[in-house]
Amino acid sequence: MKLDCKIGDGFDFSLGNKTIDPTLADLVVDCGFGAPRMCGRYIRNAVDFADAECVPAEGYPAVSSVKENCQNIEVGATYAFKTINEQNYAKIKIEGIWQDPVDPTHYEITIKWMYQSNGSPCFIGGSKEPPSKPYNLNCVPGDRAIKLQWTAAFAPPGKVISYYVYRADESGQAQKNKSPIHDFPVSLTQYTDVGLTNGKTYYYIVRTIDQFGNISEASNETFCQPKAVHPPTFPQPLPPAGGAPVPGDGSFDNPWVIEQNPWEFDWCGFQPQTLVIIAGTQYVADGNGCIHVSITLKPGGKNQIEYTIITPTGDTLSGSIWATLKDTNVHIELWIGKGYMMVNNQQITLEQPPEISSGRTFIPIRAVSEALGCEIAWDQNQRKVTVSNCLNKIELWIKKPTAVVNGTPIAIDDKDKTVVPYISKAGRTLVPFRFISETLGANVQYDGNEKKVIIDYTPPKCPKNP
Repeated sequence: MKLDCKIGDGFDFSLGNKTIDPTLADLVVDCGFGAPRMCGRYIRNAVDFADAECVPAEGYPAVSSVKENCQNIEVGATYAFKTINEQNYAKIKIEGIWQDPVDPTHYEITIKWMYQSNGSPCFIGGSKEPPSKPYNLNCVPGDRAIKLQWTAAFAPPGKVISYYVYRADESGQAQKNKSPIHDFPVSLTQYTDVGLTNGKTYYYIVRTIDQFGNISEASNETFCQPKAVHPPTFPQPLPPAGGAPVPGDGSFDNPWVIEQNPWEFDWCGFQPQTLVIIAGTQYVADGNGCIHVSITLKPGGKNQIEYTIITPTGDTLSGSIWATLKDTNVHIELWIGKGYMMVNNQQITLEQPPEISSGRTFIPIRAVSEALGCEIAWDQNQRKVTVSNCLNKIELWIKKPTAVVNGTPIAIDDKDKTVVPYISKAGRTLVPFRFISETLGANVQYDGNEKKVIIDYTPPKCPKNP
């Protein structure tokens, strides 16, 4: 801010309580007696501008004329003052003094207001100056309620502001209402209007009020129509790509059987800003009304998952579902000569039962490999069968005693080279059960009394496809 001062003109600029009579002002720039002077009810601070002391709360003694307290202005000097009538606190700093080389009686003085430079709590806006208005007013409808939110109005240091909300049934009328919808101003930048009629449109504006009772202009207008809230039900788990539907219905007696852990899914259909608490974790619905949920399930039993939905207007809904983690371990039992096998207590028909050849037990490779979750491929030209998962690749050739495991040749039976894969009379490929099972990392047993093969296998945790 720049002030013009000309010698002989008397009081050229007044600060603080401006009146017709400049001698009643609280701070003036005086050029009436030669070099520019600062006069009025003020104190001179000898310390740095940012660290200058605040004006005493009791102010300064009144004087009959500002001429009673004058001193020459110095660059870098800080002057603090308090207006008596308006009860303002303020400070200014002299940033520069320029003397016109053509007209030496003309001065230009550059000053800086303290509350604009470092936000000093010494300044309190005048009691007659209205605060700035709030902006970005918006609303979210609820059941017989509307939640309003807005961006705070600007308040200089020392200015205490709060807000009044005004409502109308027609556009443009809320600005004309003199009575807010609540008795006392709110300090937060949000308010929930309740007890409304669903399906009816309501219009709102917000005004700022300061500690002196000054009220701002109206904010932008917003409108909403309250309606009954029906939060979405807990989503049905999605099956793996190309897989069968997830077993269960989410009840205690029939919990959902989940394969992945943690269990991750998207839950959509909420109002934006809805708070959802699931198994103790809080989620907030995004602008599309969705949350991304991650739940860690405990193995070995049922998991009760409790949830609470809190809408932006405070409506609450609670519930729970049940889920269990799928047991991925595979337990297989086969019997020599029997045309079926048991996989996790489920009977599966075999087109080719296990056989004993060369004193070794041979099993049908396709049926067992698929039960273990492996992929199997047949190369007719090489008469080669390949069994693989994300960790291992096993290649075996009909009538050959050597297999290739992950690129390395390995003897199928280092004690008997006659133990080789072969094709049965039924046209099925059989391989030594112990070699293929142990190479995949399974535990194998043979019960000689029952002529039963037992395979226990934990599938590897393969990375998800990109």
